[in-house]
Parts: sequence; structure tokens; C-alpha cells
Amino acid sequence: MSRGFDDDAEFSGLYDATHVELLAFLLRRSPTAEDATDWLAETYLIAWEKRERIPEGDRARPWLFGVARNVMRRGHQRRGRATNATKALADELHSAQAAHP
Repeated sequence: MSRGFDDDAEFSGLYDATHVELLAFLLRRSPTAEDATDWLAETYLIAWEKRERIPEGDRARPWLFGVARNVMRRGHQRRGRATNATKALADELHSAQAAHP
């Protein structure tokens, strides 16, 4: 059962204990360092919003890494959708240019 991180100091302690390893985890899996730092910030924002549900003790770290993995997965999906939309727009513009020389 989780009791959460009701206290700012407890949450700060979690951040201090995990942010270096969590950033390294994200850097190894992200296309850019900017994406990794954005995902890190989003991970801790979600953790802050759900701080009452963070498990106690040794289970807090894996919980946080799970949140980061989900944030990263959504980031990759957004990047894929943006790439597809960009390609579709480029194809449309190319075909429109061919139709009207």
C-alpha cells in the first residue's frame, strides 16, 4: 500500500536520489538530449501530481522509472505522428506544385 509523499522534503529527497539515474536512462533512449530533459521534467511533474500514490521505500524508484518509460513512449509516439504529418504535408505540397506549374 502506498502512503505517498505528502511532504515537500520527502519528494525532494526522491528527486535527489533518482534524477541523475533517471536522466541517464532517458538519454540512452531518446533521439535528442532536449527530448530527454523534457521527458525528465514531465516525469517529475506527473510524480508531483500523483505524489500521494507513490509507493513507499524501495518501490518508489521503480514506480518513477515506470512513469518515465510511459512518458518516453508517448514522446516517441508524438514524434512519429509529427513525422507522418510532415511527410503527408510535403507530399501534398509536392503534388499540388506538380498540378500547377
